[in-house]
Amino acid sequence: MYANMAGTMYSCREELLENAYFTEKNKYKGKAQRHKNTLSYIDLAAINIFNGEYDTAEERIFAFESAIKLWQILLYDGNYLDHHSDLAYLYMQIAEEYAALGDRERTLYNIERALYHAREYDALPVGKSSYTSMFVPLAECEISARAGSEESYWRDEIASGELYAPLRDDPEFIKLLTPDKNKK
Repeated sequence: MYANMAGTMYSCREELLENAYFTEKNKYKGKAQRHKNTLSYIDLAAINIFNGEYDTAEERIFAFESAIKLWQILLYDGNYLDHHSDLAYLYMQIAEEYAALGDRERTLYNIERALYHAREYDALPVGKSSYTSMFVPLAECEISARAGSEESYWRDEIASGELYAPLRDDPEFIKLLTPDKNKK
């Protein structure tokens, strides 16, 4: 009931701020807010897509891949910054689906992609960084000090995951889970 009393997403703080900076002196702030909003819209769309209810593994895989494509379109230059973490998660979800289907090749490919993005996330410097895509060059992300490694987290999840039991003796699988053997 209270939700229906609130304004639409087009009258939220972030949207209003985008247009609040109309003077020549503050135009930069309005553009920066627009770029930040664009990232938020893609994030919301990706979350809505991959959190949908799907009946088959193929539908879930398609949903995860579609969410990845949204990020690839917006951040076409590969400078994903903090969204490397999102991509690692999505690729791991795809790997799990393929592992459940018994598709070794696609499972390994998606594990490799997930670990790549986890390493890229771990390599981000602490502090503010700017996106370089022409769609959102004024948007920034701020990375704070991390307690642990995202790559280690996913390696541990993979190593202990029952879905991956059939791959435990596979040389390529072992190589993926060996930290010093993984290169960018």
